[in-house]
Amino acid sequence: MNRIHLLLWISNWTRISRKVCVNTVCKSTQCLNAYNGGKLFAMASSVKKSEAMVLNETDWNEIKPQKLFKSYLQISKFNLTALITLTAAGGYIMSTPTLSWTVFPCILGTSLLSSSANAVNQLIESPYDAQMTRTSSRLLVIHRFTPLHTCGFALLTGSFGSTILWFGCNWCTAILGLINFFLYVVTVLCLFLPGVYTPLKRHSIICTWVGAIVGAIPPLMGCAGSGNITLSSVILSALVYCWQFPHFNGLSWNLRDDYTRAGYRVMCVVNERLCRASSLRNTLALIPLCSIGAPLSGLTTWTFSFGSLPLNLYFSYLSLQFYHRADSKSARSLFIYSLLYLPLIFILMFLSKLESILGKKSSEEPHQVHL
Repeated sequence: MNRIHLLLWISNWTRISRKVCVNTVCKSTQCLNAYNGGKLFAMASSVKKSEAMVLNETDWNEIKPQKLFKSYLQISKFNLTALITLTAAGGYIMSTPTLSWTVFPCILGTSLLSSSANAVNQLIESPYDAQMTRTSSRLLVIHRFTPLHTCGFALLTGSFGSTILWFGCNWCTAILGLINFFLYVVTVLCLFLPGVYTPLKRHSIICTWVGAIVGAIPPLMGCAGSGNITLSSVILSALVYCWQFPHFNGLSWNLRDDYTRAGYRVMCVVNERLCRASSLRNTLALIPLCSIGAPLSGLTTWTFSFGSLPLNLYFSYLSLQFYHRADSKSARSLFIYSLLYLPLIFILMFLSKLESILGKKSSEEPHQVHL
């Protein structure tokens, strides 16, 4: 059946003029273009109602370039892609004393691969996104993009992203990027196995740990892009790994109804106590990582260990409140602070890096002797 659907997508796509961008989906609830009596049927959705209509080749709505670009940003989950790119750039900057031109292909390739992974993820989860208030306005849900259009975008960005990383940086960066891609969307392989279309997070809470690994790989990609993977790279990835638990758990706590409705077996639904405990454990782990691990590994100076301590202590305090109170207010406070924490901690790292570089330059300058 899946092969038939794929053939339908291809046949429908070839009927569309090159100058026309598809912004609609198709037959009723199946989200697939379909022919009936030689005519193409599609589903037109609006705020007031949804109605079926017959579309000829000239009836496709054209998207203006400005709106199309905005739609591509949405299908890429621009905010998430920007965050992933930031951590990759941070890994590159923190692992090399001087910047080189390879930082640009590292940033571009990472952002393209992330965009591709996010597009495939939305393609897989669109039936479940439709059941959640937070995701009900995504492009595939509201029928702005067809599945084929999304597949084409994902294939293009993924191919260009991995190629740029391979030839612009090195093979190690590209391999790490592809591993991260498949970790994030590995369930897409199940599309070709009838009855096995089952994303991990609909089966087990282990999805949170897998997702944390996915988020921890981009800093390693940045380090690999600079040609330096050392203990400091592992410390940086561990920091991002630990940060994700309070970040996601704080967000998901107030979305439990949505996740339950969509059938996701995440911690906030299956084991609320573990959800709070894992947030607390990982925020506490950030203290020794930043105060001891980062300076000892050479990632930062000891100035960073003292500067990051107030940020980590307050993070732990919010996690402790969330653990004991288990209410919406404490979860929201934890989530909002997590959004501020990561940029602030990276800024402190950059300042520490700058301090280290300036210190080395001053020590290398010859001392002048005045008579």
